[in-house]
Amino acid sequence: GERIDYSQDRQWTSYITPDPIKLIQNIFGGGDVQRDRIAIADLEIKAADLEAAKAELDFARGNIQSSLEQEVLELLLTYEESTRQRKLTQSQLDTFNQQYEIYRIKYRFGQGSTSELLSLEQRGNQLNTDLTNQTIEQQESIRKLVNLTGYSVTSDQ
Repeated sequence: GERIDYSQDRQWTSYITPDPIKLIQNIFGGGDVQRDRIAIADLEIKAADLEAAKAELDFARGNIQSSLEQEVLELLLTYEESTRQRKLTQSQLDTFNQQYEIYRIKYRFGQGSTSELLSLEQRGNQLNTDLTNQTIEQQESIRKLVNLTGYSVTSDQ
């Protein structure tokens, strides 16, 4: 503040020169005075350009941050959904395994048909496939989150 004011107040002393032609040019705003004013105007333009570039970078940073937040949120929701689906499928598989064992015992004693037993086995295979796919989806969400954020996510499998 004070140094700038002092410098501006004393600026005229730098334009005093023993050369009479330069002195006359400086008095009428040419020569060194004109050169300094052009340099100051150039610096002011560069400062304004830097401020505009900074504003553009801040805006771009805000957009990137917003899109990253959205992507992280979507990945977390996908992870939560696949976790719920996996737990549901695991519960269905546990119930199925009990029912399958009961049916297999009945089948040994002559109750039930081979086609029904094969149908149950197919249902068990489908539940196992679903469980595997949901586990893969869950792990894929975790991998994407780790790649995006750099933080490791623990899974409650």
